[in-house]
Amino acid sequence: MGDGSKRREVRGPGQRLSPGTPDLPPPLPQLVAGIKYYLTVEMGSTACRKNAVAGDHIDLTTCPLAGGVQQEKLSCDFEILMVPWQNSSQLLKHDCVTL
Repeated sequence: MGDGSKRREVRGPGQRLSPGTPDLPPPLPQLVAGIKYYLTVEMGSTACRKNAVAGDHIDLTTCPLAGGVQQEKLSCDFEILMVPWQNSSQLLKHDCVTL
């Protein structure tokens, strides 16, 4: 981007986060028998229902965070192994703490 913005677009398998998503550090890769990614993610519960009727599309970028008693925020560390030539990925470790 030529405007000096440091905003990044983050993509996952078959997924793309919107340009309005808060800045995220890039995952740190490690080459093993595949590629290991280390991610730290902050997430929170939302007011949107996840058991929507099949075929419905929920735009999570417009889904407000839950408030009051139902508000829950977590910081999670993930270790993911991807083996692209086998078209596989595996969650090796995860650890979450309440914020």
